[in-house]
Parts: sequence; structure tokens; C-alpha cells
Amino acid sequence: MKKLVLRPFVLPTIYVSAVVLILLGAYFSALSLVNANDKYVDNLEYVNSSIIDNDIPVIKTDVLIKRPYSANVTIIKDFYETNSSEDEQINALLNFGDYYVPNEGIIYSADKEFDIYAVMSGTVASIINDDDLGTIVEIRHGNNLVSVYQSIKDAIVQVNDIVTQGQKIAVSGTNNMKDKAANQLHFELYYLNEAVNPETYYDKKISEL
Repeated sequence: MKKLVLRPFVLPTIYVSAVVLILLGAYFSALSLVNANDKYVDNLEYVNSSIIDNDIPVIKTDVLIKRPYSANVTIIKDFYETNSSEDEQINALLNFGDYYVPNEGIIYSADKEFDIYAVMSGTVASIINDDDLGTIVEIRHGNNLVSVYQSIKDAIVQVNDIVTQGQKIAVSGTNNMKDKAANQLHFELYYLNEAVNPETYYDKKISEL
């Protein structure tokens, strides 16, 4: 049997070809992994940062809802109840001169300026200045509860502030209603996105709502 003798340039050529094939295989393998990862990334759903920024702690269910004031106040406008008498409903209408709207809260007034407090712990969701209702502070408390403080002034909280129950947030102010008072708080309370009569919710536990 004859022995096959390779020419000197044959072996280096084989080695180089093998290396090239190995490198090409590795390249195309890596490229396929990158494309697969891109498809996977495209299908991911990221958590919106606003969910984190606006995170509202859930309140313990045994905490009592407190009143938003400690001064000696008088109710000058009641909550509008659909099942109340005609006279009571008339007294619960807000008069802005050109139009009337049912009162979805309670208007408290006093002879002197009084402090306004957060009825429960929560996060300040918004602070706006309204032409009719004056400064409005909204606090979200978790457990589907929201409190709104209107016709106030000198707010000492900012949006996204975390407040504790009983913390001072502002002082009494006024608004542009026809029968406005000098020192007042127009307070609204919402539960499950519905306006509720605050007077029936004070000193109640969250578990009792």
C-alpha cells in the first residue's frame, strides 16, 4: 500500500479552514441568541413608574376616621341627600350666583381662622387653585378612601407628600360662593369613588365601612 504524502501547504490550509468554520459557527449561534432575546424583550411588559411614584399605603382597618378640625365650628351647608326633605335639599345646594349644584360635602365655618388636619394617613394626590372653590387639597388614603379639603389657604403640604392622621395641612379660607363665609372648610369624603356624608363616617373604622 502506498503511503499518502501531503504537500507542505495542505495541513496549514486545513487548520485555517477549520478555525474559520468554528468562528463562523460561533458567530451565527451568538447572532441567533441575540435575535431570540430581542423578541423576548419586545414582549415584556414593564411596570409603569407612576405606579411606584403614586403608591398609596393601605390603612389598618381598625383606624378611626377623624374630623378635619379641632375648633368649635358650625355647619353652614349640609351634604345633599337624595332621600332628605325638600327644605334640607335646598339648604344643601351650593349657590355660585349663576348656577346651583348639590353639595357633595359639608361646609364648616367658625368666627376665627382654624387649622385643617388630615382625617387619616395618606398621600397628597393634588393641590389646585379653583376660581370658585379656592385652594383644594386631595389626599388618597388607600382602602378606596379619598378626602378633599376645599376653600382653604396656606397649604403646608406638597403633591406626593405622605401625611399622617391629624397632621396639619392648611388653615380655613373662603371661596366665591354667593353665601360664602370668611373662615370655612368645604370638606368632601369619597369611598369607592362615591361622595359620602362625612358626618356619618367620622369615628368609624375602615372595617365598618
